[in-house]
Amino acid sequence: MKKSFLLIIFAAFALSGCAALTDVENPNVTDTAFLNAPGAMNAWLRGCERQTAQTIDRILIGAEVVSDNYFNNRTLYSRVLDIPRFESSDADIAQIAQSIERLREMADYGLQTVAAADAATTPNQRAELYFFKGLAHQYSGDYFIALPAQALGKPLTAREQYQSAVQAFQQAIALTSDAASKAAYQLALARTYYHLGDKTNAVLQAQNSLVAKQDLTRFAQFDAITTPSTMQTALYTGQDEFQPLPRLDFLDPKYYKRSATQESPICLLKSEEAFLIVAEAQLSDGKLDDARQSLLAALKVTLNRPTESVDERAEQRGRRGGTVLYPYQASVRVAASPQDPLVGGLVRTRWTNSASVDVPVISGTSVTAAILDAAKTADRLYELLYLMRQEIFMAEGRRMVDLGIKFPLPDVETDNNPQAAAARAANPVWKQGQIPSFIPLASGMNSFVYDVSAGTVIISVNMNRVIAQNRASEFVVPF
Repeated sequence: MKKSFLLIIFAAFALSGCAALTDVENPNVTDTAFLNAPGAMNAWLRGCERQTAQTIDRILIGAEVVSDNYFNNRTLYSRVLDIPRFESSDADIAQIAQSIERLREMADYGLQTVAAADAATTPNQRAELYFFKGLAHQYSGDYFIALPAQALGKPLTAREQYQSAVQAFQQAIALTSDAASKAAYQLALARTYYHLGDKTNAVLQAQNSLVAKQDLTRFAQFDAITTPSTMQTALYTGQDEFQPLPRLDFLDPKYYKRSATQESPICLLKSEEAFLIVAEAQLSDGKLDDARQSLLAALKVTLNRPTESVDERAEQRGRRGGTVLYPYQASVRVAASPQDPLVGGLVRTRWTNSASVDVPVISGTSVTAAILDAAKTADRLYELLYLMRQEIFMAEGRRMVDLGIKFPLPDVETDNNPQAAAARAANPVWKQGQIPSFIPLASGMNSFVYDVSAGTVIISVNMNRVIAQNRASEFVVPF
């Protein structure tokens, strides 16, 4: 059977269920021709990088509207996920699972077949494949209550997926001789241990990464020709699709069109996360002063990240076909809840002839050193920690995970995978997904009252306070 592996490299995968590859006929390229071609591993790694970009892009379109970060203000994307409400038959959820599993299958094929065929394969290249494999398992655990870890295999729980991610990242760390890559792998491993609730190892790997590099970034790259960014379209190129929660207005749009061919990258990993993991561990140990210092260290890195000037003359904040009007003038003050004070400086002026907005394109936050210094209780520091996580990881898919929300095991998997069907029948909650009881439904996380004449916005629920108040729950705050 001939297979177009070059097409596979460029993400021409088709899945039966979510995990089984379908053969693709191509009269010009065969298995043998590709595997025996010079530089086969280089080509395969480029394909894995592209699939990683497509995977995170697909995740963000769903995960960001599920959270309180963004509201889908038009009908070009799912309105159901915004509620949030999950159906196991939802095509958007199935596509997210398929994209994650394509990445895992590509990493596995590279490790098992391409590496064996290409004698020039280096340990660093194998390390990259283990990194991509680890990301696939990590994303499976982040966003799904259960997913298979191999074609037509038995679904694994989120915890089991994280354990597989640990093994993959450990392999990557052991193989690589590249210092920057090793620091990124250590940070990815720290994140995985964090979600497993393994405080000791999460802190160890976070500190290992920080010793190597305190301003680390790793991006997924996009371009308008071969790898366009759907998330960029939703935030910038389209017409008022995704609108940010008003208190996050100053962080939007994180992704914008840079030229006719160049699109904004999406950050997969950055050092701020390591400081935040350490801070949370210190809070869990009752070391409030140490935690404050770690948060200040995260703030220092964040403040040194670049901003870029974005043309926002066309951004009308819901006034061009949207269903909800959002503030667009810098004079507007915002309260995080009816119990919180009105604060200025969170909204930017847009939709004028000279509207150019400076936007943090890697990390930004409204939290200041003075705010951290004034925080004297654990409750307040937890709230600020999760506010910083929300703002620093804006539009990167982490907020849904911090809220403890997970998608269900999709029908497309159970319809084509007998093991998945049997497992979901034995675990009915897998058909429903995971939405903790403290999550407001009916779009409550996105709800606010905008008084145009008074120039004020009062958000209905301060979700960072909700997280802090429910930190004993099994669904949030891992330590």
